Amino acid sequence: MKVFFSVQEEAVEDICECGLKVSEYKNRTVSVNGNLTSFIAAKLNPNDLEKADGCMIIRFIPDDSHCFIAEGAFYDEHILCVQSGGDDFWLKKYEDTIVPVSQYKLGQYRNPDYLIGRTLFAEQIEIFDIRKGEPILYSNSEELYIGKSVRTAEEMREDFYEIAVEAVCSKEGLTVLDGQKYRIYKDTNGAPVFIAKK
Repeated sequence: MKVFFSVQEEAVEDICECGLKVSEYKNRTVSVNGNLTSFIAAKLNPNDLEKADGCMIIRFIPDDSHCFIAEGAFYDEHILCVQSGGDDFWLKKYEDTIVPVSQYKLGQYRNPDYLIGRTLFAEQIEIFDIRKGEPILYSNSEELYIGKSVRTAEEMREDFYEIAVEAVCSKEGLTVLDGQKYRIYKDTNGAPVFIAKK
């Protein structure tokens, strides 16, 4: 699997020529199978990376058989929790989601982290240019995850669309008129926006 990572522009040439050591670029230290291990957390899609001035995206071609994927949303929560003086609750949740790459299904996680625990050699690294090479098949991992979740919800509930539209109307703070059989959501002019069955 090809994955993506962001580094400072001035480091790109050296990385592409000499490789990338986990000890220098690690951004995760987590427990896997009871062992505390350092990893480079790459992304499955270049659009999953946060944009930063002075940084460039490089593409890795690691050995999937020695890598893992975890739910990065939990790691983000862990960082916020620690910053506000919290404990390692979210870190444990993150560690619980770690699976070998072979067990991961595309769209399974909202913000997947591809965990690399071994040095990457020069032949496994290339500068990423969206105009060259194979196309990226989906916009970003979050969009893929939400689309999969919507399809699952559609299969679970026949009235999924009604529930979804009513939830949006409720969040928008529209005026509600409750009848015996229907709930009417009205805009600021009093015009019906949606009529939901009760």
